[in-house]
Amino acid sequence: MDKDTQFAVLVIGIPFLGLAYCGLIFAVMIYWVWAREHPVTMATFFVLAPSLISGSIWLLASYKARQKQRLGLSKIWVKTPSFYDGFKLQWKKR
Repeated sequence: MDKDTQFAVLVIGIPFLGLAYCGLIFAVMIYWVWAREHPVTMATFFVLAPSLISGSIWLLASYKARQKQRLGLSKIWVKTPSFYDGFKLQWKKR
């Protein structure tokens, strides 16, 4: 998949995943008696689960990007002095 297709899947897929997650919450609350008797516990679980998943994905992606940067595989923005513009952003390898 190229980057445009990946972005389209991300933009279209994320709202549908959210909708499916809401449906899962409603189904659990309707069909599971214990969930109806302990709404605070279930709400805590349903808030923490996606937060932990997204946080771990974010940390892993940051780690991979940092490793690429350390190996010199990615370019980074650095400020370079310019006489006319003050500072100008340019691609430079470290």
